[in-house]
Amino acid sequence: MYSLNGKIIVASVAMIPMLSVAAHAQDNQAAIGYQSLNIRTDASSSSSVSFRLKKGDKVKILDQKNGWCKIEDSKKRVGWTYADGLVMNNSVKTNEKNPSNYIKTSAKVKISSNDSLNVRTGAGTNHKILAVLNNGDRVTVLSEKDGWSKVSLGNGTEGYVSSTYLVGVPDTKDGKKSIVEVTSSILNLRKSKSISSQNLKVLSKGQKVTALESDKDWTKIDADGVVGYVPTYFVQYVDDVVEEITDKTSSNANQQLNVSPGQTQNVNVGYSLSDMVSMQMASFNTITGGLAPSQSDLEYVLNPQNFTDGPDMMQFARLDEYKDSITAAELNRFLNKYTKPGDVFYNRGQDFINAARNNNINVLYLVAHSVIESGYGKSRLASGNPSNGVTVYNFFGIGAVDGNAFNGGINTAYKNNWTSVEATIDGSAKWIAKNYIHSTKYDQNTLYKMKFYYPNTKHQYASSIDWPRLIGQKMAEITSYSSVGDLNSYEIPVYN
Repeated sequence: MYSLNGKIIVASVAMIPMLSVAAHAQDNQAAIGYQSLNIRTDASSSSSVSFRLKKGDKVKILDQKNGWCKIEDSKKRVGWTYADGLVMNNSVKTNEKNPSNYIKTSAKVKISSNDSLNVRTGAGTNHKILAVLNNGDRVTVLSEKDGWSKVSLGNGTEGYVSSTYLVGVPDTKDGKKSIVEVTSSILNLRKSKSISSQNLKVLSKGQKVTALESDKDWTKIDADGVVGYVPTYFVQYVDDVVEEITDKTSSNANQQLNVSPGQTQNVNVGYSLSDMVSMQMASFNTITGGLAPSQSDLEYVLNPQNFTDGPDMMQFARLDEYKDSITAAELNRFLNKYTKPGDVFYNRGQDFINAARNNNINVLYLVAHSVIESGYGKSRLASGNPSNGVTVYNFFGIGAVDGNAFNGGINTAYKNNWTSVEATIDGSAKWIAKNYIHSTKYDQNTLYKMKFYYPNTKHQYASSIDWPRLIGQKMAEITSYSSVGDLNSYEIPVYN
C-alpha cells in the first residue's frame, strides 16, 4: 500500500493460480475470451506488452504460474497473459462438424422483402446461378466455409449462398425447442444487436435458454420470457434440439431466476478520454515513483466501451448497495472450493453477508476483493499473527504501506481490534465503506472509480491498472454460484 497525504492506497494484489494446465496435449488448447488481450513478456501486469490477440484467437498453453498462463499463438509467438482471459478448449464447443455454429441444420433467408438471394454452383459470385431465394425461404445448411454456405433447397437442388444472408432457425418440430447454454461467467442480454443497447437481463455461466435465431455475431434468445440478443461467441448449442417445452409458471426457483437486474446508468465524466489518460499517466509518477504503464495500455483499460459485456463489466457494478444476491450456502460453496477446514475463509459465507449488510455494500465485491487481496485468506497478513498478546488478521492489506508492509498491516489490525475473522471482515468492510464507497467526499462506488477516480487521482485504491478487472472477474465467478444471478446496478462513465 502507498501512503499519500495521510491516505492509504492499496498497491498489491495477491494473485493465485486460477487455471490448471492439463498434462495432455489435447487439453492445453484455449481461445482468447476477451475482445482484446495483452500478451506480455512475463507473468506480471508491469511487464511490457509483446503483442495483442483478439477474441476467438486460438493459443496453446505452455506453462502457468500465479494466475498467469504462458501461451503460444498460431504465429509461434510466445508470451504471458491472465488465465482468466482464456477459455479452455473443452469449455467452448465450437461445433467442429459445423464450423459456423450459429447456422443450425435449419436456416432461413434474411434479406429485404424487395431483394432476392442467388443460389450458385460454387462458393463465389463468379459461379453460375442455380436458383433464386426470397426473404423467409427455408434451406438446409450442409456446411459453411469462408463466408459461403452449401445448402439444400429440399427439391434435390444443392448450391452455395452467402452466409451473410442466412439466419439460424431452431427446430421446433414435435413440441421441442433448441437450447443454448451460456459459456461466459456473466452475459448481458441486450435489447438489440449492440453492446451499447439497453441491458435487459444478466445471464450466468451454464444457464440454458431458448434460441430463436442466430447469426455469426448475435443470437436472439428467450430467457424465461425476456427476449433479446447475446453475442454468439458466448453461447453454445446443446445437442442441437434437446428440451421439451415445459410450463414455466410453477416453482420458486424459477421465479428467483426471473429476477431482473438493476439499472445501467451512463454518467458523463465531464472531460475527454485523452484528458483522463493524461491525468492518470501523471498520477503514476507520484503514486508509483515513475512505474507507469504504457499509454496504449492505459487508454485501453480506461475506455469503458472495451468492457461492456462479460465478466469485465463487473468493474462498473455499484458497490454502495447491499442486495440479497447470494446465500451463505452458495458463498460457502465458492469459498470452500479454494479453502479447506481450518482455513480462515472456510464456511465464512454468513460472516461476509453480515458485514456487507451491516455496512450496506455489495457482498459479491466484499468477498472478491478479500480473496484476491489475501490469496483466499492464506497470505501472511491474513492467516493470523500475534500482536501485543492477541492474534490479529488483515484481509485487505489495509495499512500495509510499502517498505514496512507486514508490520504496518499488523499494527493497523491491532488498532482496529481485528482480533477474530468475523471482526476483521466487518471492520474492513466498515473501513472501505467509510473511506471509499460511502465517502461523502469521494463517493467511489464502483471498482472503476476506486481505481480511476475522476476528480482526484491521488485517492485511488490500487496502483495496478488491471485491479478493477481482476476484482470484477472474481465477482463474476462468485455470481455463477448464485441461484438468482446478477442483481447489480451498473454505473458506466461516458467521456466527452
